[in-house]
Amino acid sequence: MQELADILTEVRAQIARGVEPDAAALEERVGALDPKALPRLRRLLAVHRAKRSLGEPAPPTPAARPRAAPPAYRAKPTIAANMVVRARAHGDAVALEWDVARGVDGWEVRVGERPDARSPYVDRETVQLTEPSYQLDLTDLPLRVSVIGRNASGRIVQRALISGLTRANWRQKWQQRASAS
Repeated sequence: MQELADILTEVRAQIARGVEPDAAALEERVGALDPKALPRLRRLLAVHRAKRSLGEPAPPTPAARPRAAPPAYRAKPTIAANMVVRARAHGDAVALEWDVARGVDGWEVRVGERPDARSPYVDRETVQLTEPSYQLDLTDLPLRVSVIGRNASGRIVQRALISGLTRANWRQKWQQRASAS
């Protein structure tokens, strides 16, 4: 009964497209071919009625918006020291200054930078100084500055570790951390 199979396939296609099948005409055609196939046709028509009773399909949900880039890493300047370090503007750079300490013959300043919040600081430069000041060129990347004052025998007398300095935040109040002096 290829003709009956073709009619039922046509009904399924109409239901899938959302087209209203002509139930009376279809029942008449199927009943003329095979009255035992009427229950199958009625089940198909019941599916269409059930779909129609659910109403219009909801519009498809819009695609998820792409995530915005994470906010830029904002470091907070922090100092751990057994000495006082001051910062002041000096042209495009920042001058770090500290008091002369008794017994200190020389100063060593190490500068490292950090490309992002999860990376370690990478040493950028090490400088030996005789005066208690250093001119620091700041960038948008957080810097770590280590200032070490040594006596004539090389023993550390004073030290400071300043972390998270950037061009944008160096003027903020530095957060004080305890120092193991």
